[in-house]
Amino acid sequence: MSNQASSISFPDGDLILRSSDNVEFRVDSVVLRRCSTFFNDLSALPSAADAPTQNSHHAPRELRMNETSATLDAIIRAVYSVTPLPKLKTREEGVDFMIAVEKLQMSNHTIGHIIDMFLSDLDA
Repeated sequence: MSNQASSISFPDGDLILRSSDNVEFRVDSVVLRRCSTFFNDLSALPSAADAPTQNSHHAPRELRMNETSATLDAIIRAVYSVTPLPKLKTREEGVDFMIAVEKLQMSNHTIGHIIDMFLSDLDA
């Protein structure tokens, strides 16, 4: 199983989201917790990454996601306000994106921001 690094990743991120097509997104959990009830609740659960290791450096927590890399890329770009936003090329990609936003329990503020970003992209 080969790992691909996402084009949007933060080297010092403490959470790795692995997409269904095996692309790795290294992100800051605090950013996701602030805009998603799902990630906020997840942070309260223990993980193997929390266990003490021989060295004092903690490995990032890894979470296997059901979403494709295209969907996760769009969500992460929207949450971090990273441009350019990806183009949702098909109706299916748009539906997958909105299902993921609902599943991850993104805050109303975040959802509004995401929609505004995509609508402004359509106007351009």
